[in-house]
Amino acid sequence: MDLQKIGFQITSRKVADDGGEAYIGYGFRVCGENAGEELFSADDLSCEETSVMELIELLRRNDVYPCHYMDVLEDFLNGAAMVKNRETVKT
Repeated sequence: MDLQKIGFQITSRKVADDGGEAYIGYGFRVCGENAGEELFSADDLSCEETSVMELIELLRRNDVYPCHYMDVLEDFLNGAAMVKNRETVKT
C-alpha cells in the first residue's frame, strides 16, 4: 500500500453529551487510492478540530499503516484524558 496515496478528511457532526448539551464532535475518515474506498473512520474524537488535525499529521509524519490506527488512536485519546485530568487537578 502506497501511504502517499491515502487521503484524510476531517469529519464533524453535532453530538449531545450525557447532560444533553450539544457540541460539534470532530473525527476523520481515511480513503484509499480509489475515492470511494474507505479504509478507516473515527467520529467524535474531540470537540477541538485542531486536535484531530494534529492526530492526522502524526499519522502522516510517521507513515502509520491503517492497521495500526486504532492503537495510535487509543494512545491519543488516553493522552488527552490525562491532560484533562491534570487540568482538573490544577484548578
